[in-house]
Amino acid sequence: MTAAEIQDFIEHSRWKYAKSMPQMPHWYTLRKNAQDEAAFERFVMHIRQVGYKERFGKTTYTYLNVGEWKYWTMGFPLASTILVNRARA
Repeated sequence: MTAAEIQDFIEHSRWKYAKSMPQMPHWYTLRKNAQDEAAFERFVMHIRQVGYKERFGKTTYTYLNVGEWKYWTMGFPLASTILVNRARA
């Protein structure tokens, strides 16, 4: 994805606060709410292809920093990935 495509996806996604985890403030956007599902999938794959690995608890996730935010998924296969998370970097 180009920087412009990434920014477009981020700006046109509906980010919801994950209120079930106030101890770890973050937001998420759902595939089913994406204006462009193909862009959602491209963003997920971009995170996985160019992101960096970092451990959170007992699990290692792949993160991608964009501006002041870091983005990640739960690591499920693309077809089963239903959300993208983000938190302040």
